[in-house]
Order: sequence, then structure tokens, then C-alpha cells
Amino acid sequence: MASPYDTDPRLLRAFTAVAEELHFTRAAARLHVAQQALSRDVRRLERELGAELFVRTTRQVSLTPDGERLLSYARRVLAAHDELREAFRAAPRPLLVDLNSPDLAHERVLRRARELAPDLELMARYESGLTGAASAVLAGRLDTSFGRYGGLAAD
Repeated sequence: MASPYDTDPRLLRAFTAVAEELHFTRAAARLHVAQQALSRDVRRLERELGAELFVRTTRQVSLTPDGERLLSYARRVLAAHDELREAFRAAPRPLLVDLNSPDLAHERVLRRARELAPDLELMARYESGLTGAASAVLAGRLDTSFGRYGGLAAD
């Protein structure tokens, strides 16, 4: 049996979602997991803590007194976990954008991209054609490419 001091944050998220929704199916949808996986995680948490957290009937779900007590702790632990993860999240790298057509309105494309994604840093380059840009995107050295290619035709 695991110690409650080593409780997996995933189990606390499962518990918290069910506690807030008071419905396993809605909580599973909220967490983007299968309902069976969510139920399994809640049962695992109950075993680890040695406490029943929910009263389950075919018509409703409600918190037990132990569930009520755990909810405030779980929310604080998850908030601290999220804060820790955010504190050490790497700064996002700039997106490398290739503008590969000489007749493309480069500044207009960049301005519009920055309007649509103001939190992203875009670094533009003007050095490759479509063939070079395609291989760079496939190799992970380039994020996107804008341009026109007149040689493409539908057969």
C-alpha cells in the first residue's frame, strides 16, 4: 500500500473532477479519459487512503465526510503542483517561419500571424524555396513556411 504522502497527482485530479461534477461520466469527459479509467483511479485513491470518498448509487454520487475533508487538501496540492510545473516550464522557443516567395507580402503575413498568436515569438527567415522549406519542416528545423509555388497543377 502506498503512503498518502506519495499520492499521484493524477489520482487527486480524478477525485477532484468527480467531487466537483458529482458524476463519473461528466468528470471523465472533463478529464478526457474513459469513465472506467477514472473509476479505477478513484478506487485506487480510496485504497491508498484507506477511506471511502464517495457514496455511489445508480442515480447519484455524493461525497462522504472523508471525501469532503480530502477535497480542500486535494485542491491545494493540485494548485501547488501546477505552480511548481509552471515555475520550471521551459520558456517557449520562438517559432521559425520561412517566407519563401519573393512576391509574398511578408510583413502582412507576419503581422497577421502575430495578431492571431500574440503570445508566440515568431522568427522569420527568407532563405529557402518550397523544396528546402518542406525538407526543413520534415526534419524539425522549421515550424512553418508561407509562400506560393506556381509549378503545382492538378492532373
